[in-house]
Amino acid sequence: MNTEWKPRAPSAHCYECGSMDVVAVCHHCGRPMCREHGVSAEVAQRSTEFTGLNLDNVTAWHCTEHDHTVDGGLRWLMISGAAAAVLGIIFLVGTAYWVGGSLAGAGGAGATLGYVISHRRRSRATHARPPFPLVPTIESISLTESVHADIRFDEVAGYQVKKLPATGRLTVDMLLRQADRDRLDRYREKYRLAAEEPVPVSIGFVMLRGPVGLEFDNRHATVPVFALPSRVSDLPFLASGGARDRRYQIDLTHHLRPGLEIDSIPLWLTPALVAESDRRTLELDVGWDKDFGYEDRALEIDRVNEIRLIAPVGWGAVRAIELDEGVQASRRSFGRKPDPDDPDEVVHLIRMSDLRLPKAVKERCRLRVVVHFEGRVETADSIRGSIDLRFRHALSGVSEVQVYHALGGPRRPPRGGTTATGRKSGIATTLTADFSLSLAKVRYQDALMVPDPREPTSDSKLMELEGVIPDHRTVAALTDALSDNNCYVKRVVENPGSNGPSVDEVRRYWDISGRYYERLFPIEFRITLTGNEFRADGDPVRGNTTVAVAVRGVYTDDPRVTEEPGMQQIIKNTWKNLCAQTRRALEESKASRQLG
Repeated sequence: MNTEWKPRAPSAHCYECGSMDVVAVCHHCGRPMCREHGVSAEVAQRSTEFTGLNLDNVTAWHCTEHDHTVDGGLRWLMISGAAAAVLGIIFLVGTAYWVGGSLAGAGGAGATLGYVISHRRRSRATHARPPFPLVPTIESISLTESVHADIRFDEVAGYQVKKLPATGRLTVDMLLRQADRDRLDRYREKYRLAAEEPVPVSIGFVMLRGPVGLEFDNRHATVPVFALPSRVSDLPFLASGGARDRRYQIDLTHHLRPGLEIDSIPLWLTPALVAESDRRTLELDVGWDKDFGYEDRALEIDRVNEIRLIAPVGWGAVRAIELDEGVQASRRSFGRKPDPDDPDEVVHLIRMSDLRLPKAVKERCRLRVVVHFEGRVETADSIRGSIDLRFRHALSGVSEVQVYHALGGPRRPPRGGTTATGRKSGIATTLTADFSLSLAKVRYQDALMVPDPREPTSDSKLMELEGVIPDHRTVAALTDALSDNNCYVKRVVENPGSNGPSVDEVRRYWDISGRYYERLFPIEFRITLTGNEFRADGDPVRGNTTVAVAVRGVYTDDPRVTEEPGMQQIIKNTWKNLCAQTRRALEESKASRQLG
């Protein structure tokens, strides 16, 4: 049996029992704790560690190892002793020597003992004082991870993708308050610190929830929990005489842990020329993998931040840009601009930003961008550009960023919430790519109609056949002849005949449609017969017929770049052959009726 070791990302859990239900961290060491194994107490009830700092309504949390009580001074003993000594002196003055001496001696001893013990406690508290607890307002929390790639497609090397290692950035923006300045003054007074004495600051802790498959580039920040230490001198708002800059930001970069890096980028870009557009419309198909993400948790596409497309000016001006139904772009712009890579050159620069995707597009994992040009798109050229997609959740597996108080309790998230899903948390993954796509191998599909009604010079002559009676016998002979020549007749429609100028004259109209196959490509044809039928004693005796033949086929090649007959030429040849077959079949039908 083969054993395969697979790297796993650490997760925040209680230091004692391993429970994932973490409610606080120890404000001394930052250990995560569940409710059962965390020791908590209101500041005003348990200890004098933070009393007098306007934190009486805050809960202080300790692990078992750091559970302690900081006792206050024995002021009551000193006051009581001093009062007893004074009372004793009064009795001594009143000649009550025994009572006065006892009270004065006991009071003096009590006051002295209280002073000594209080002095020692203050010395111990000052020596082991906690860092100054800073409680700024949390404005925003953001964890964004990025994957970048370079995509190239050319006629020789084909489709190539070069991926860079994934990177990330964690930012927490906070705002210092006047209450923090006032608390610092109380802190200095409480611990008898001089104004110039350095004061360490604790801003709290940051905990990353979920499987934390990342490592910070700053090695002082450990995962999944790390402290936010600082000094008063580093915070101008708190430092005496400093600038009144209230903002404080945590800004850390990170990378994915070894073994958790993705193997390939789940993005595909496919250019195409839109069928039946006369080579004037370019389509860029953007596809992504629905299973993109950390292990078994796929990242959900949120929106497309930006699409930038660079095209040659030789294709003519951009007439319009189309997106899939329901896709909304906050901004679109296009026009002639200097090439970002070569300012001396002029190109078409097309930009679309903040594209909101409907549910259907997200589920299909595919977005179409269609650009219409005035001129023709040349397959000898290429297109360049960049694309930026945003996904919900983090590639590393982090599901939530939680900030904890300097005393260990959880802080309220910024307005809007920091849920494990959705944009409110600011947790996202961006997928960006620069691309250069050659159109040399792009297949173009268009439809050719012969005769072409858009071109007055195209072959559009009608066949005038004297003596051919446009009745059902003639039509049957024609359909039989077509079938014998590999033509599939799908439908024969006769419009009701109408009376002509004379009593024995009937006007006929027949519509024959079908399909002819060449190289497995279908070519649709339509043959219309119109004419007059003359009767004698109720039977047709003579007539004249006008025939129109039209074909329509789809081609994907260009006869200008190949020596073999292209599909366009085959469509034209099919029209000529059908015209000849129709004329021959109708002439033969006329001759056989005359002989009969």
